[in-house]
Amino acid sequence: NAVTLVAYTLVGAALLDKPRVLSLLSEQGLPPQAYPLLFPYFALVNPLAEEYFWRGGVYATLRHLFKSWVWPALISSVLFGAWHWLVIRLFVAPAVALCATFAIMGVGFALCVVYERTRRLGYAVALH
Repeated sequence: NAVTLVAYTLVGAALLDKPRVLSLLSEQGLPPQAYPLLFPYFALVNPLAEEYFWRGGVYATLRHLFKSWVWPALISSVLFGAWHWLVIRLFVAPAVALCATFAIMGVGFALCVVYERTRRLGYAVALH
């Protein structure tokens, strides 16, 4: 989170057109007044739901089909990134969306490693 905050502070204005993003969010029914209500969702509900689905469901199911954990981790991470791309592409330039998607795939892979090593979904949820 700290790295994300620093990166956004340093290059965020170059990557994101803040007025455009805020306008797009409002068009989607998310005016600035709704942002405080979204925080609990994105801080608590979203990590639980996504980790339960992606690591606890997709990865765990694929893990039973392969001898090695690497292929299930790669497959579920690509799908995890693609899922996020569906939203990211609506708010940022295509090149930024592509870079962010690859970064999210990397995070998904790292979360698979954590889940594989610990066999505890809670650690992946906390890191998410």
